[in-house]
Amino acid sequence: MSKNKRKTGLVLSITVLILVGMVFGFSSPALAQEGRTLKIGNSIWGMYGAWEHAYIQSGRWYAGDHNMAFTTANALMKAEKQVKDIQHFIDLDMDGILVGPVSSTAPVKAIENAKKAGIPVATANSDVETPAVSISVSYGNKNATAALAEEVVEYLKNEVEPVGKVAGTVLHLQGSLEMSIGRERSAGIFEVFEGESNKKTDKYPDLRHIVMSTNFQKQPGFTKTYNVLQAEQGKIDAIVGNSTSCRGAVEALQKFGKKKGDVFIAAHGGTPPDVEMVKEGWFQRAYEQPTHFYLPIALYYLKLINQEGEEALPDIGETITAEDLDISGNDHLGIDIWANPTWAPAQIKEKYGHRWFQTSGRVITPENVDDQTLWGNIFGQPAA
Repeated sequence: MSKNKRKTGLVLSITVLILVGMVFGFSSPALAQEGRTLKIGNSIWGMYGAWEHAYIQSGRWYAGDHNMAFTTANALMKAEKQVKDIQHFIDLDMDGILVGPVSSTAPVKAIENAKKAGIPVATANSDVETPAVSISVSYGNKNATAALAEEVVEYLKNEVEPVGKVAGTVLHLQGSLEMSIGRERSAGIFEVFEGESNKKTDKYPDLRHIVMSTNFQKQPGFTKTYNVLQAEQGKIDAIVGNSTSCRGAVEALQKFGKKKGDVFIAAHGGTPPDVEMVKEGWFQRAYEQPTHFYLPIALYYLKLINQEGEEALPDIGETITAEDLDISGNDHLGIDIWANPTWAPAQIKEKYGHRWFQTSGRVITPENVDDQTLWGNIFGQPAA
């Protein structure tokens, strides 16, 4: 091919790219020079306890270990504040933005504005309904709560009279349905107890499924559990739901005079207090998501986008193993907190028109609760 033809083809290609950018209004991030400190803005839904502490601290440590400046804004569970925080990060010309969403829809415009400004956005823990997100990192909320609900079914079948039949009263402490994780977690429980249509079926006709909204909070978990105990004259066989709300439920059980093991509790969470609840016998099951890997994985990919472009992200349909992705850094809390890649394997799926890095998770039982690779044990120990 002649030099003139190659030059003509190059000009044509550049022209097409410019036209595409004009049509869609999206800019590509300028590729970062190797060694330059990247500025990352992180918006979190709120700060309520051990889970959020581990989530944020892990991100802050990983960013510091990998030459990234990490700035966090607390949305205080207010969607309008989160939108303003994201816009502020855009105004500061951040190299990347992380969003732990308050709402799956409210930040859409702000995230699309970031995309137009050439700033890649990753979501973590929960998601936002726009293809402008470059990648989302979380585990399968629906699968996790379905696994806990199946544990409840096994308990009812094998431990509650009449043995051999799934019968009894289950209190479902439901989270916020404004958040995608709230809807997904609720859907997992509904599918196990009442069928995929979320309507009463004859699947378990002797299972009473009482649903109470707690917005992922402890106090509503206490109040609503105690109210149900009074209404049911103490007859609750099992409780399933977010672990913070379930810890409130434990206080309600104690006030009502219930003992450890009287009610089977399957709590969605793996914080240090949750791990202790399993060890003490108040929780019979809990569920660990790889909380201390969420932001490090998202930060890894934001850095990759800055250095190589979004086309360097893994393809939808891929399976990512620990051999494919190295999440590591300096020691923190006196140990290597990322030594055991509990996030792996991960599936790259499509969600809301963008990549979803779906991590693995695991059920916590009395048999494995002392495993020192549980993040609830890692963050529950004093620093060495």
